[in-house]
Amino acid sequence: MKTEHIFVPYGKQGRELGLSLVEIMIALTIGLIMLGAIFHVYLSGRSSYRLNEELARFQENGRVVMDMLERDLRMAAYSGCPSFNRVRAASTLNTVRENLRIGVYADQMPRTVIGTEAYSLRIVAPVLETGIAGDVLASAASASLAGESDNVRAGDYVVIHDCDEGELFSISAVAAAAAGGSMDLTLDRNPSRDFSSTLGRAFVLPNHGGSVGILYDIVDVTVPGGETVGALRRNGEELLTGVEAFRICLGQGNAYTAEYGKSELGDYVRAETISDDAERAKVIAVQVDLLLASSSAIALEKAEAQSFSLCGDRTDFTKTDRRLRKLFSTTVNLRNKLR
Repeated sequence: MKTEHIFVPYGKQGRELGLSLVEIMIALTIGLIMLGAIFHVYLSGRSSYRLNEELARFQENGRVVMDMLERDLRMAAYSGCPSFNRVRAASTLNTVRENLRIGVYADQMPRTVIGTEAYSLRIVAPVLETGIAGDVLASAASASLAGESDNVRAGDYVVIHDCDEGELFSISAVAAAAAGGSMDLTLDRNPSRDFSSTLGRAFVLPNHGGSVGILYDIVDVTVPGGETVGALRRNGEELLTGVEAFRICLGQGNAYTAEYGKSELGDYVRAETISDDAERAKVIAVQVDLLLASSSAIALEKAEAQSFSLCGDRTDFTKTDRRLRKLFSTTVNLRNKLR
């Protein structure tokens, strides 16, 4: 019987049976490099997503709040169709009438959170402007206003007017309106004259905490995670959190007259430097700076020094950490004091 012998060169057997240790190490190294690259792309995408999410939140919340502030400020010192000097009031309401003339009150607030700044801003502006449903008679000392009564409460004030004159009243009671109907107001005193249907307009001034006007202020709130941050409120209702600076600056006319508007705007100064009504009456413009900080303490890849120039003395507000920040600023002329 013939036997065949197959010759296998030395060193070829291992290659046919599997991979060498060197080949395995090279493959693992390449795989780890690829996994590292994929993980880096994932982390970069996640960081970009978080950053874009914070930016979108800033843009949305900041824009909504600043729009609301601007709308309220444009209505400051509003007296309806007649000029302010044609709006009458009982002696008991002289303070409210003076508040209406001045229009804006602002002052710095004490802070418990280190490194933050806050002001309160009271805007004497209407929360409702509407028509009169029927006549207002001296004997009844009442009025029916068109519209819903959600924004009108006992203790608020109402100015009933036409384009010649108006009169200021305090509201002692409100009967809620039916859907699509009118609300009935009980006034605190008889008007000095009979109102006819020709005085067909009215606007309501809110009374918040014993002060006439719309109040913006900052309070400390605790967010998830136990951190204390500033929150901006409007008449006690929280609008947004994460406020690090809320500064109010006032611009005065440098040649003020009793009829307003006969002046040129001077420099903006911090609100706390104007402390009496004679000086507040000269204010014809308001600048608001709102600095927001991200809820995440690691929104940025590394700590960066961030400086923001705030109104008034233009001092820099500087922070060095990994939070994302954005400054919103607006300037509003008090048009009702310029007419």
